[in-house]
Amino acid sequence: MARPASAAPARIDALDLLRGVGIALMILYHLSWDLSFFGYAEVDLFNDPFWLAARTIIVGIFLVSSGISHALARRTAVDPQKFLNRFSRILAAAIAVTIATATVFEEGFVFFGILHNLAIASLLIVLFAGLPYWAVALSGAAVIFLGLDVNLSFFDIRQFAWIGFAANPPFSVDYVPIFPWFGATLLGFAFMQLLLGSPGIMGQLEGWKPEGRIPDLLRWMGRKTLLIYLIHQPILFGALWVLDKISVR
Repeated sequence: MARPASAAPARIDALDLLRGVGIALMILYHLSWDLSFFGYAEVDLFNDPFWLAARTIIVGIFLVSSGISHALARRTAVDPQKFLNRFSRILAAAIAVTIATATVFEEGFVFFGILHNLAIASLLIVLFAGLPYWAVALSGAAVIFLGLDVNLSFFDIRQFAWIGFAANPPFSVDYVPIFPWFGATLLGFAFMQLLLGSPGIMGQLEGWKPEGRIPDLLRWMGRKTLLIYLIHQPILFGALWVLDKISVR
């Protein structure tokens, strides 16, 4: 049960910094993809082990951060209206990404990407909120294991591929199914549950204030991740599209 409080807890700079690192890496990742798409570089994002690992790290940062945020939000009584507003924003953004990518990439459109995962995860996490950290952690590990180990052709169509378990999922430029990726959210949730049970560690974490222009920039980016996520790719892709039209190669 969430305990009531008169005021919302202060933001944790370390979490904003982590999100900022994630969005900065995502910008670099998408820039590499765009450069490859327009023929300015040769980058195999879908097969090269380096880029596959990079994508795993980036997606993992966002999903673990989401789990941490959900645990922190439950330090006080959850406001249903705020929860619904946040869920609606993420869901609307996910739908916008689906529509935009369907226009540009056709068959490779994002039918269930990271935003879709975050939206559904915010609903699923409620089922685990009352469990102790070790049970949530075990559940997260199980979700990851099942998502990586189970491969069934029944889940290969888009109507079911979003769940996970697909042996040959439909191609998408961003595919983040519930299994195994919801496991990362659960691990983040469990990790923060554990820290919340250690007041001394939480005090140090809340009191940590990184200094410098780069940390300040990353923290700002970490507070604006949804906005940056939505606008950075249209800006990058649009700029390269214009450059491609006016350049002679």
